[in-house]
Amino acid sequence: MLVTALAPVIDYDKASAIAHYALDYDLTLKQSALQLGFVDEATFDQVVDPTKMVRPQVASATKGSASPTLRSKAPYKEIPDGDHAAQHAVPLSGRAASLT
Repeated sequence: MLVTALAPVIDYDKASAIAHYALDYDLTLKQSALQLGFVDEATFDQVVDPTKMVRPQVASATKGSASPTLRSKAPYKEIPDGDHAAQHAVPLSGRAASLT
């Protein structure tokens, strides 16, 4: 769920409360977060961005700053176009091989 991106900024319990509140009151995650007052709109938009979430980075709260920072967990490496499965195939062995 997208709201877990907020956990490093507001902690897991508050992120979970946002998800439950949204479900209980048929709200979007953003509406829920704003109504509960856990984050402001700008912070939500910066952290809960699906296009940023497809890359390995984590939002973290910065002391003395109202806005979170995004840091990369690991360098992002492009995978070349082509048949990815064939390029990265690993032969099956043991029980996994017998299931095919």
